[in-house]
Amino acid sequence: LIGKKVFITSHRGEQLKDHDGRLLLTSAEKGWEMWTLTEAADGKFYITSHRQKQLKDHEGEALLTDNKQERKRWTLADAGDGKVFISSHRNHQLMDSEGEGRLTDDKR
Repeated sequence: LIGKKVFITSHRGEQLKDHDGRLLLTSAEKGWEMWTLTEAADGKFYITSHRQKQLKDHEGEALLTDNKQERKRWTLADAGDGKVFISSHRNHQLMDSEGEGRLTDDKR
């Protein structure tokens, strides 16, 4: 997966999308829904959108930004059944909140 373009698919079967800086989920599987994972350090990753923006946890809010810093690093943890939890440096998980990309501290 490292260095390759991937879809980040939610529990509802929708793909995370960088929609001009907004994190949305959609049923489409096109370029706007593609993300690249690159190694950061200590088993963490940067998650980069098709616009070369980095996913980040900004005080509990999922946002996109231009640069790569520690708070833009994510971990992937096995959630079973071929799925993973995507967790920020604050241990918040990326989630699908009724069509918007958000963060939660609840691993359900």
